[in-house]
Amino acid sequence: MTDNNAAGEDPVAAEGTRDMAVDAFAPPAPYEIFGNDICVVEEKEGAGPLFVCSVLRVSASFSDINGKGWGKLVSVRTRDGNWHDVPIKSEDLHCSPRAVIGSLVNHGLEIGAGKKAADHVVSLLRSWTPSSKLISVTRGGWVDESRSSFVMADKVFGAQDVLALPQTSQGPAVHLGAKGSIDEWKQSVGSKCIDNPLMQLAVSLAFSGPLLPMASVEGLGLHFRGMSSSGKTTLLRVAASVWGRPQLITQWRATSNGLEAIAASLNNMLLPLDEIAEISAKELTNTIYMLANGLGKARMNRDTSIQEPSRWNLAVISSGEIGIEEKLAEARVRLMEGQEVRLVDIDADCRNFGAFDTLHGATNAADFADALKAAAESTYGTVGQEFVRRLSGATGNIPQIIATRARAFKDTATKGMNPLDAVAARVLHRFSVLSIAGELATAFGLTGWQSGDSRNAALAAFADWHEGRVEDESVSVSDYVDQLLAFIDGHVSSFAEVGSVDLGGTPPGLRDDRHVYLSKETWHEVFPGVRASEAAKALIKASLLAPGERGRHLKKLPRAASTRTRMYTVPYPGLKEWKASQ
Repeated sequence: MTDNNAAGEDPVAAEGTRDMAVDAFAPPAPYEIFGNDICVVEEKEGAGPLFVCSVLRVSASFSDINGKGWGKLVSVRTRDGNWHDVPIKSEDLHCSPRAVIGSLVNHGLEIGAGKKAADHVVSLLRSWTPSSKLISVTRGGWVDESRSSFVMADKVFGAQDVLALPQTSQGPAVHLGAKGSIDEWKQSVGSKCIDNPLMQLAVSLAFSGPLLPMASVEGLGLHFRGMSSSGKTTLLRVAASVWGRPQLITQWRATSNGLEAIAASLNNMLLPLDEIAEISAKELTNTIYMLANGLGKARMNRDTSIQEPSRWNLAVISSGEIGIEEKLAEARVRLMEGQEVRLVDIDADCRNFGAFDTLHGATNAADFADALKAAAESTYGTVGQEFVRRLSGATGNIPQIIATRARAFKDTATKGMNPLDAVAARVLHRFSVLSIAGELATAFGLTGWQSGDSRNAALAAFADWHEGRVEDESVSVSDYVDQLLAFIDGHVSSFAEVGSVDLGGTPPGLRDDRHVYLSKETWHEVFPGVRASEAAKALIKASLLAPGERGRHLKKLPRAASTRTRMYTVPYPGLKEWKASQ
């Protein structure tokens, strides 16, 4: 429920170690504490105390942020002196008392013999009214828009009137935790990122999760693509060490089951996913959208009312030997713009030593990767915890800082470039947020890097991504131009002049001094199937096809035509000039 662990202590391992004064929480009458037991004093003459159960207390009541889902937080003390917090829903206490008893026994409560003692436990819990009230949460990350409390597994950082329910500690989230110290992480992991831009990029991405809602960004992901043993999995390990153990890394194939629960438990943090080749292309496209959209499926409660769906907004780091587009092509699925924005493809096999630029004294890349693997197993989580502690005390200033620095990042990144299209602009904004996260962590003293390191790594990564994308688009446009010119050159002499004939229907083609006009049927003859739409989009983007109204690919014929039907409008002289310039 609260952050009670000393610096560097693993909160998972330290569960239930705090000491609580029993007599500070006296049970309601007719129940009394006798030594380490709770008993009921019956009114029968001569009857002694009846053993009900070992010591427990009702520490607080709770409900969710909307005032629903009421319950009580029961603290059970085991015979070895440890305490365990057990959230009990009021619904279960009244409708499923046997299940409540089973849960308490599972956490170490000892109950007297016979049904009577169990009935007394239920009666005790129902009648016990605590003075404290908590807000319950079923997902990790920021609790509400005030961002004063942050949930990480079963721990809360910031304001302490929050109860993390068991849903926040399931799946990979059980591996959230801390070991070692901040200085140890900086020495063994952070310092090794210096002069290694891809490592700095991965770590900055890990820090970006808590900033996403403040930056109004829905999902931020990088996919590191490279050959086997290139170091891409090491990038995942280094990023995961910001928040917890290496076991935080999940295989892509595991996301087909329980994805909503996994994403909600890691909300505003990092989801590391390895081996993209192991998931089917169909599952991949659904998973990318689901992770990015941040909304689970609607489900019914037992009373037929609609449950509030799971929600999340998190950073994703992925790795694999092939890229997203190549993976989707296995199922003949085209990479959509939304997927390209939400999981950006990064070449992780292009540096001096695979994913690394410098080995910091290691003999080779394999030894360097092994040293980082060992470091990530021996020290982790401290910097992520301190990052949210610092943010929870300064959230009022962070959105303004992000907006100001994002504008400066954009100005630097686009200097000398042609105007960005919508996809590139959205990707650029995500790189800016990633950069700002790394710079904030550095300013908080958590990385050991120089100011500007994270920014420079993000600027270089965006430049590489954009250059590769422009080259790919140029090749694609060239192919479309070749096909289109070959067709027009062979048929343009047979096309009638616009306005020279009375159009009784749509002819296959028309021409005037500046344009060639092609019918829909002719266009599909030149570009069969889905290529018709792809070619139109690419050529419009390259200003080699005149767009129609409201985003249409076909444009109305000029007024000289007898009928202003819509046709594909090709600037024929411009098309030939473009080809000659290549």
